[in-house]
Amino acid sequence: MLTKTEKRLYLYLALLILILSLIKLIQPPLARLTVKKDHTVQEKVSLNAASKKQLESVKGIGPVLAGRIISRRRTLNGFRSWEDVLSVQGIGDNTLKVLKLGLRLEETSAGSVKNSSRMDEIKEKKR
Repeated sequence: MLTKTEKRLYLYLALLILILSLIKLIQPPLARLTVKKDHTVQEKVSLNAASKKQLESVKGIGPVLAGRIISRRRTLNGFRSWEDVLSVQGIGDNTLKVLKLGLRLEETSAGSVKNSSRMDEIKEKKR
């Protein structure tokens, strides 16, 4: 038979496990968000699916770098790791640290990467 203290200990332990499980469920969606300087929350931009305009909305990415990212993404059929991103001209370790605050890297099919890059090309030609 368990004493009151042992029962209470098991109850606290069960509650702790429940709370940690809930935190684990909540964590992935929060990882997709970034807080800007003006304290607004913005969803991180998908590196493998973003248009040039979406990339330019990320701190540290201008029109030239956005174009280089899309070009390299097309060549690699999508970025599979952050090390792949370092192969973009103009992105080094320090720049990558800043960009990671506004970008997310997720698996995507090669077709969708090619399609989003192709849409960027079509939009650019229309301008």
